[in-house]
Amino acid sequence: MANDNIGDRISEILKNPDAVSKISQMMSGAANESTQSNDDLEMTRKISAIASKMNDKSDPKINLLYALRPYMNSARTQHIDRAIKMIKLTQITELFKDL
Repeated sequence: MANDNIGDRISEILKNPDAVSKISQMMSGAANESTQSNDDLEMTRKISAIASKMNDKSDPKINLLYALRPYMNSARTQHIDRAIKMIKLTQITELFKDL
C-alpha cells in the first residue's frame, strides 16, 4: 500500500521548500524576523527527525511483524499493518515532547 508509509509522505513534504516554509510559519506564529529564521531551522530539524524515525527499520518488534506478515491471511495482515503504524506513532511521541 503506497499511502501507508507516513515516513515517505513526510520526506516528500520536506523536499518541497514551500511546504516547509508554510509549516514553519504555522509553528512559529507571530515571532519576529530574526527569531523566525531560527525557529524555521529548528522546526525543520525536528520534522526531519520525525521522518527519519518513521523510516527507521531497526526496531525488532516491527521486524518481527514484517516477518510474520506473509504467513497471515488478509484480515490479519491488516491488523499487522495497523500494529506497525501504531508502534511507529508511539515512537515519535518522544520527539513531540520538545515542541
